[in-house]
Amino acid sequence: MNRFLSLFVLACSMLLPNMRSQAQENTGSRTLIVYYSWGGNTRSLVQQIQSLCKVDVLEVLPEQSYPTDYKQCVDQAKEEIRNNYRPALSTPLPNLQNYDVILVASPNWWGTIAPPMATLLEGLKFDGKVVIPVITHGGGGIQQCEIDIKKLCPGASFREALCLRGSQNMGKHIKKIERWAKELGL
Repeated sequence: MNRFLSLFVLACSMLLPNMRSQAQENTGSRTLIVYYSWGGNTRSLVQQIQSLCKVDVLEVLPEQSYPTDYKQCVDQAKEEIRNNYRPALSTPLPNLQNYDVILVASPNWWGTIAPPMATLLEGLKFDGKVVIPVITHGGGGIQQCEIDIKKLCPGASFREALCLRGSQNMGKHIKKIERWAKELGL
C-alpha cells in the first residue's frame, strides 16, 4: 500500500507543473486576466500587468496547438476567422463569480481576437462584470478586436482598452502600462 501511495504522489508531483500552467492562479484578487498567446507577445504583456497589479491569471489553451511555423499559423488563423470557427479548448472555463473585472488579452489576428479567445468568451456570462480588452499586434492596431470582444461579452460594461505593438519584450512599454493601470485603478 505504501508503495502504491508513493507512486501516486510521485505521478501527481510530475503532472502538477503542467497542470498549473493551465490552472487559474488565485491570489484573492477581484480581477482576472484571461489570455491567449501564440508567440509570447501577449503572455509577456500579461506578465507585465501581473507584476504591477494584483490579478489572477488564466492562460487559454486550445486542444490542438497552432502550428509553430508563422506562415502556417497565419494561414490557419485566417481560415478559422473567415469561417467563424471556434476551436475546442483544453483550458476549463473559469468561474467568474468571484471577479468584478475581467481583462481579456489576445493578439490581433486578421483584425479580430484569436479564435481560442472567442471560444472562451462565448462560453462565459458577463452580466454585471467590467471587461477591459488588452490587445497586442504586429502593426494592425486594435482594428475590430474591441468591438468583437463587446459582442462576445453581453451584459458587461467596458473600460479603456490597452493596445500595444508587440514584441516579446513588453517591458519597453512599462510606463504606458503603469499609466493605464493607474488610470483604471488596477
